[in-house]
Amino acid sequence: MRALAKAQVVTGLRGFAAMVFTIAASPILHEAGVSFQTISLGFGVLYSILAITEVPTGVWADVFGARKSAIIGGILQTMSLVILGLGSSATWQVLSGFALYGLGSSCVSGALSALLFGANKDQDGEHFNSNHYFSMTEKVAVASYVVASVSVGFLSQWSGRGSFLIAG
Repeated sequence: MRALAKAQVVTGLRGFAAMVFTIAASPILHEAGVSFQTISLGFGVLYSILAITEVPTGVWADVFGARKSAIIGGILQTMSLVILGLGSSATWQVLSGFALYGLGSSCVSGALSALLFGANKDQDGEHFNSNHYFSMTEKVAVASYVVASVSVGFLSQWSGRGSFLIAG
């Protein structure tokens, strides 16, 4: 499989999972007994951690390797989704799940982009066109957001809190 196709698949799956998480978290957690105040606080924790750790995790990825950062981030996000999908409705547990998701997203965001961009550049050599690369991967990302938005209703109706496990 060509590097661009791999990048599109990875970008699409990541976009789908992130969008399912963002859209489904509120109704699913509320149905499980979590207050909207706790859910809102959870999103605040997630995005605060994401903003605070974006630069440090980028430096970490530059020093120790983008692949390690992406793997660690994926593990943190998976742990988060398991906590949210299988855990109790206790405030500390819900907030921990959101916090882990934010930290994991921070580790993955730049590292994954660097890995995919580098693989494409290596494969295409001097013929590499970064504008074409970003255009093609972003089209897939946007399409994955649309598919996730449409499918959230079905996922949450059939899977409830298990939707978090599907997003992982």
